[in-house]
Amino acid sequence: MKQKNKKEIEKEIDLLSYFLVVLRYWWIIAPITALGGVAAYFLAQALPPKFEADCRFEIIQNKVSQLSEDVDDKALNAVKSRKYSLLDRHIVLLKSEKLNKSVEKVILNNFPDLRELKLLKKKIFEVEITPVKGAAQSMLDISIVSPDVSASKEYLLKLLGEYAKM
Repeated sequence: MKQKNKKEIEKEIDLLSYFLVVLRYWWIIAPITALGGVAAYFLAQALPPKFEADCRFEIIQNKVSQLSEDVDDKALNAVKSRKYSLLDRHIVLLKSEKLNKSVEKVILNNFPDLRELKLLKKKIFEVEITPVKGAAQSMLDISIVSPDVSASKEYLLKLLGEYAKM
């Protein structure tokens, strides 16, 4: 019985020995850590800021099942061909290329500074749509991320407005 306890104790990690190794090589570890911290700071300063507009969207009148063929989108056609829940159809419609391109065009006209960014990167607006956990099949969380706080909010409002017209 005493031998088992000795073996278990020997298997434990001796943190003191690791700490002593770190203290022994502090002259290498400290500058590398400081250099990494400085590099991370300057990288964070160089990246453009991101602002997010969020909302919780409740679907009361469900017209998605009545959508006609006038919405021509690859993702939507894939959803129509398979059996998905109506909430999945709402998500696909809100993320559809046709809807988002029209909204993005309006927002870029209202925010000319973002048009310049559009030339540098492919996507300026990130649209994230997820079902609300624990809620009935009628609620979505919608999040828009962009480099301009007003543009994020306006994009979200315009997206919901255009979606309501569908």
